[in-house]
Amino acid sequence: MTAITASHLLRLELGLLLVAASALLVAPTMTVRALGLPAAGSSLWPRLVGMLLLGLAAALIATDQGWLTLTTAKGPLATGLGLGALVAIHVTVAFVLASMLIFGTDVPTKRGRMLLWLLAASSALLGLVEIAYVV
Repeated sequence: MTAITASHLLRLELGLLLVAASALLVAPTMTVRALGLPAAGSSLWPRLVGMLLLGLAAALIATDQGWLTLTTAKGPLATGLGLGALVAIHVTVAFVLASMLIFGTDVPTKRGRMLLWLLAASSALLGLVEIAYVV
């Protein structure tokens, strides 16, 4: 059994972001409806979220491939989005989603509420796992 490395975590995250971004960009209304989330009234907002997720995925690819590496006199210095930024993103997403669900955000279906709780929990878990690799 091989040990999980920071690169493995980045690639897992990349896959999750690309799947979510693709679904929201290609079929935003159907994706929102299939997930049991409230309709946004137009496909603009789900597509905007998809674009943000795609941007995060692009930043992860750039970090993983070393495209954002700055070479200094002391050697290469990684720059750009990395595990430290992902920890902040995951902790924020988990906190905001949990707060929204606890304080009564209107999610019309049980499936939608379960999905958001699952997303909050998995985001918190990913953040905690990534902390181990940042420190």
